Amino acid sequence: MSLLEVEGLSVSFPSSDGLVRANDGVSFTIAPGETFGIVGETGCGKTVLGRALLRLLPDSAMYTGRAAFRGKDILSMKEDELKELRGRGIAMVMQNPTLSLNPLMRVVDQVAEAYVLQGMDWKVARGEAGRKLYHVGIPRDRVRDYPHQFSGGMKQRVMIAIALALNPGLLIADEPTKGLDGEARENILRLLGSIRDHEGRGTMLITHDLRAAAGLCDRLAVMYAGELVEIGSTLDVIGEPRHPYTRALLGSRPESGFEDLPGEGPPLTALPRGCRFCPRCAWRQEDCVTGRPEMVEAEDRQVRCPVVMRP
Repeated sequence: MSLLEVEGLSVSFPSSDGLVRANDGVSFTIAPGETFGIVGETGCGKTVLGRALLRLLPDSAMYTGRAAFRGKDILSMKEDELKELRGRGIAMVMQNPTLSLNPLMRVVDQVAEAYVLQGMDWKVARGEAGRKLYHVGIPRDRVRDYPHQFSGGMKQRVMIAIALALNPGLLIADEPTKGLDGEARENILRLLGSIRDHEGRGTMLITHDLRAAAGLCDRLAVMYAGELVEIGSTLDVIGEPRHPYTRALLGSRPESGFEDLPGEGPPLTALPRGCRFCPRCAWRQEDCVTGRPEMVEAEDRQVRCPVVMRP
């Protein structure tokens, strides 16, 4: 059985500009012990997807489709079931730890809260929290410090400690290297690599950092304008991209010469009728304008582009 099964998941919510279709017909699985990456440009719906899997979106959010963790449908869970799911079943490392951490609480107490909410005594919880912080690289003499006394990389370690406190079955890491300098970035990636195989824990890495995804992920899913356009093994997707957007995204990397990707993604309130990448695609054809392509099995992966399937 897959650890996580997502099938036809669509997430939308109202806004002043109209209905935001943040995720549209998203389907994928994550196996126990697997690291699965979601990559794509900023604003394509990656973070909404991660939050949807924990039902952390505003009450106005509307869900259709299916998302099941260990066979239980997340979208139909009641509040008491969601409390059990969050932290113990699925945990999320939020992006921007400076905004996520409470500036008025010592970091050890912020980790300890996860244990206290499960009924543990505060004194015992602080001991467990200190051990968890040390496990992620926070020196024992720093656990009583406040967030403002830490660097960006150290704050991210605290966020990871909070997420790991209850030994979740699935860890969702949302842009864990965002805003970090080179050394801090590499340290966080090493930390994530060291914890990903713990007792069959799965990891879902949400990132626009393609180098991070290449180094950590077993499989990659590429997202564009709310939908997945390519899924395959990391080696295959990066070594031989099939979808035109994947090719353009990989071509924009520094090591590929910063090849410019023209234009910008469509607003999620006004999506094109046909292929969503069509206005920016060098391989577009006449029927791409009117017909929305479906995901197609293409040998070693899934691709949402009929052009790549033609001889």
